[in-house]
Amino acid sequence: MQLLRTLALTACILSLALSSTMAADGPGTSATPVVTGHSTLRHFTRGLLRRALQPLKRTAPAAVYYEAPTLLTGIVVGTDGMPLAGAVVWAVGSQEQVRTNSKGDFALTLPTSGPVSLSCASRGCTQQTMQLNTGSQPNGVHFALRAATTQE
Repeated sequence: MQLLRTLALTACILSLALSSTMAADGPGTSATPVVTGHSTLRHFTRGLLRRALQPLKRTAPAAVYYEAPTLLTGIVVGTDGMPLAGAVVWAVGSQEQVRTNSKGDFALTLPTSGPVSLSCASRGCTQQTMQLNTGSQPNGVHFALRAATTQE
């Protein structure tokens, strides 16, 4: 809008400058105004000003599509099949991470419902990563962590 107003003002000034251009008749004579295309330029300038000063027409905003976040739930168990409390579960490449509760359950919110790499780790166990498509398998993820082996 500001650009259009600036353009209209520039056209108006240009119109005035062109319509009152002075042409010298010769040395020592007075200048007389030269009018060329005066009415056409004035008509153009008025139309431009009229459009610049009209309020903007409000249009409906473009539709914005986004995927709703996906809630991923599951359980983490140890080698003995017992729930692991305090295990950390996260989506690879994401800052989002959660800890399992006392029953080994977790709920992780993912920004998309597409394929994701999910990792889980707990103290004394080896980290486990699995690939899954959250669109077809959003709930019931089951991690069975194995005890870490130490090498001396």
